[in-house]
Amino acid sequence: MSVSMVPPTIVQNVYEAIRAAIVSGEMQPGDPLVEAALSERFGISKTPVREALIRLRRDGLVESAPHRVTRVVTPTVSDIVHVCELREWIEPQICAECAKDPSAELVARLEDSIDTAERALDESDVETYGDSIRRFTDQLLASSGNHYAVQALQRLHGVLALIANISRETPGRRTRSIDEHRAIVEAIKVRDPEQTAEATRRHLRSIADDSIKAVHHLLEERA
Repeated sequence: MSVSMVPPTIVQNVYEAIRAAIVSGEMQPGDPLVEAALSERFGISKTPVREALIRLRRDGLVESAPHRVTRVVTPTVSDIVHVCELREWIEPQICAECAKDPSAELVARLEDSIDTAERALDESDVETYGDSIRRFTDQLLASSGNHYAVQALQRLHGVLALIANISRETPGRRTRSIDEHRAIVEAIKVRDPEQTAEATRRHLRSIADDSIKAVHHLLEERA
């Protein structure tokens, strides 16, 4: 059995850099990941790049296309349905629990993430917008106290980010996410768990619908 002689830190750094580019949307679904180009980009040999891509393939973020071309994964409609279904099993209950006795600090953080996302959208700052939208969900998960639920969703973080990036290509998606987040916060503020859960479900189904539309459009463009 061969053993890699590449220092683990180099592989980890390359892995994290490529993963961050995929999660942020800098690298889009279907984009090729050419070892030679990535090696030149990072100023390293192909070996750590190859090992990083293997890890990303295990994460479900890249795939090997015909002729040994590695690309950023394009989630299928089935992927979107199943992942959003899992979120719908978990997140409405988490949000409903938050609504039973929300702290002023949590509400303030949620409102700040919405305000930041709205400003970023007005300024066409896509990176800050994406960070703020993710921060909204992360804050709700962190406040749940159920680390098993949090871990289940964290394992899907990369795929969730891919789906979110795809959904944002649907016209009006970014504005809808802000409005849907605001509806969730308003339900939390009035301490209505049932209304909060329903607002969360509507948000997740909206993401799924827009993501499926975007995937169909992407596939039509490639046909």
